[in-house]
Amino acid sequence: MLPAGFRFSNTNIKSMKITLSIARVPQPLQKLLLMMKLTCILTVFCVFDTFAHVNGQTVTLIMQNAEISKVLTSIEQQGNYRFCTTAG
Repeated sequence: MLPAGFRFSNTNIKSMKITLSIARVPQPLQKLLLMMKLTCILTVFCVFDTFAHVNGQTVTLIMQNAEISKVLTSIEQQGNYRFCTTAG
């Protein structure tokens, strides 16, 4: 059953056909758009991978039963890290 005030006319059907025909994209254009999308995605992943390698730092620690202040001082000396601690 149709809702009140709803009319089914030929103009609705024609406009739907026009909309559907506009939405169709020719085959060569579809391939081009797919290649563009894949290129964009690949570029974004490469850029993120580059940022991950640039910002990574390595700190080597070999300590056992050391005080936390000595551990933090060693990390500060090896890298660009700075720690602010309070005694207590």
